[in-house]
Amino acid sequence: MRTAQLRAALIVFFLTGDAVAIDVVLDFRYDTIAKGGSDFFGDGNPDGQGSVARETLQATADFYSSLITDQLNAISFINPTTPGPDNTPVWRQVITHPGTGQLNYAISSAGSPIQDGLSVTQGIADEFRNLQVPADTYLIYVGATNIDTVGIGGTGVGFFGTSEFNDSIDFRGKPEGEFSTWGGYLVVDSDASWHYDHTISVVSKKTDLYSIALHEIGHALGLNTGFAEWNDFQIGPEFRGPATLAAWKAEDSDASPEATGVPTESSTNPHWKENEIESNIVGTTSLQECAMDPTIFFGKRKRLTNVDAYGLQDIGWDLSLPIAPGDFNLSGFYDAEDIGLLQDQIGTTFTNSEFDLDRDGTITASDVDRLAISFMGTRPGDLDLDWDIDTGDLTHAIIGFTGAGGTGQHWAQGDNDSDGDVDTTDLTIAIMGFTGVVSDATPIPEPPAILLVTTSLLFGCYADRRALKNTIIQQPKNTTNG
Repeated sequence: MRTAQLRAALIVFFLTGDAVAIDVVLDFRYDTIAKGGSDFFGDGNPDGQGSVARETLQATADFYSSLITDQLNAISFINPTTPGPDNTPVWRQVITHPGTGQLNYAISSAGSPIQDGLSVTQGIADEFRNLQVPADTYLIYVGATNIDTVGIGGTGVGFFGTSEFNDSIDFRGKPEGEFSTWGGYLVVDSDASWHYDHTISVVSKKTDLYSIALHEIGHALGLNTGFAEWNDFQIGPEFRGPATLAAWKAEDSDASPEATGVPTESSTNPHWKENEIESNIVGTTSLQECAMDPTIFFGKRKRLTNVDAYGLQDIGWDLSLPIAPGDFNLSGFYDAEDIGLLQDQIGTTFTNSEFDLDRDGTITASDVDRLAISFMGTRPGDLDLDWDIDTGDLTHAIIGFTGAGGTGQHWAQGDNDSDGDVDTTDLTIAIMGFTGVVSDATPIPEPPAILLVTTSLLFGCYADRRALKNTIIQQPKNTTNG
């Protein structure tokens, strides 16, 4: 069983500005009785929690809306009136019906089968109506029915027309190679024992609705699926997206420095490898099993991690991520450059400076120690930030040695006491903390602080690995071009 250490921060800073954001819009029409649903997110909820469940899903959609800054062209389409497949451009949304569970439920933009050029190759659609999606809107159909897992999410699309028309549906103005489409669907199990309220801690033996919605909407946005943009990086049983891999290596002590990709369940099941991939929750320094792991503990909540978020970036979404305290180079994860930037500020005095991590009005070596120990989970002497102090770290310090009074040196060169040089004091710090190579290094414990209490209540990051878990699955994208 792997060991994990909770690392927490008290404050999350958000990027600000005029960044454009998409709007992830939830559509509950297939949850209604009239469309075959059970009104699970309304008065038909078996636990009387329909409105709470709806608010939780909205919170999940709002979260994704706050992260993604792409611009999407509108899909403006009027029902064709000319019969015949030869001169009628049409498109389809292909979903799992959220209210009934019917697979490959096809919604056609045509007015009738005779006006649908996809009828010949794809069969008669299940529904015909005018399909329009506003600019910068990503549509998610939502509902609940009795399914074999706690959630299903994905998307599907079909189109029949000129290449210009087809691209307008499939790419929505984004370059080829960057994921985009009209939206997708989210189905949750109507018979699960749900914890509905995202604003309070998850009750024991309940499945957290927020966590499942986060996972399934992630699939609808292209995460961990068989989409072409994902498959470009899926090489055997690992995902080789560069931003995702960098985040995993930076944050998970179990990630091998030589890893070429983030392990997935298999080449055909691209969920992150179960129980093996951990990363910091977006905007924090709190380590958690990734949201796109295929299972989740009962009684626990998951948040989106940096590995999950950078998966979105690798497949082509533009992101505006929250910034964790101490991520001074805005890379999305901690590295030696963050420590070096902080060391350059030592001696300056700025009230509420972002570099004053201990909020004492000055920038000193104690701020460096706070960043290394409390936020990064390591200690002075670990120059390569691999959670141990071994001969590699000592070698870096010896190479960077200047003697007392030297200047211009940083953490990565061996400046452990943050005085700008690498001298015998710095070497002594490394030697005194020497651990040797630790194959499954565990970050050192943090000093006692209310931070741990606060964050554990908010995020519920860890549980005994023997605890029961629920399985989460997704449906692949089904792209058809008649």
